[in-house]
Amino acid sequence: MPRCSSLALDKRGKMPDAEIAAMLKDGGLSDAEIEATFAIMETKDFSACPELVELFRLAEIAGFADCLEFDISVIRGLSYYTGVVFECFDTKGEFRAIFGGGRYDNLLTTIGGEPTSAVGLGFGDVVVTELLKARLGEDAAAARKGVAIGFMFPEQRDAAVSLAARLRKAGECVDLALRSQKPKKFFSHAAESGAAQAVFLGPDDVEKGVARMKDLSTREEKEISLSQ
Repeated sequence: MPRCSSLALDKRGKMPDAEIAAMLKDGGLSDAEIEATFAIMETKDFSACPELVELFRLAEIAGFADCLEFDISVIRGLSYYTGVVFECFDTKGEFRAIFGGGRYDNLLTTIGGEPTSAVGLGFGDVVVTELLKARLGEDAAAARKGVAIGFMFPEQRDAAVSLAARLRKAGECVDLALRSQKPKKFFSHAAESGAAQAVFLGPDDVEKGVARMKDLSTREEKEISLSQ
């Protein structure tokens, strides 16, 4: 298929078929070829493609075949794809594709690399945002949740990691600092992260085995043991 044709068909679902037909005609296809192209887009039989047969077989074994649907009209507009391509949609079918991608075996060779099989995908951040708002509510992103944990010096890192592991095991969402920080910088990051609570460990906290957990909305504090 000419590249101009694949680019036009990649827009199917995003614009009327009449406009796509006009693009195909501008790309050099005759009326009969355009009609045949749209007819092919309705094909549901993939038995002639061993790759797809194997893919659906493995999906059946893995238990997610019911999440897959063969659609020959899914065409990625980038020419480096060499095999199966895909798009993912929300289960209610209310939004555009959440992400799309496919198999590409020759991409690295075009930039001087060794032949390497690969598969990748790209997310549509706008679609994800709209989907989350629809499912969780407009204010879901604003709701604070989880605990931010930081420490003043490297000597308190182990205690911070241990506390984070304990809270995560209890089902809490934890944002653990990767390096020591000053208190002001830590609490600024904690507030920006959307965490509901924060724990900052200093030398005295580890020595006593007790730290203080601060509610980032009310500023109220409560003690939390470091030894449990």
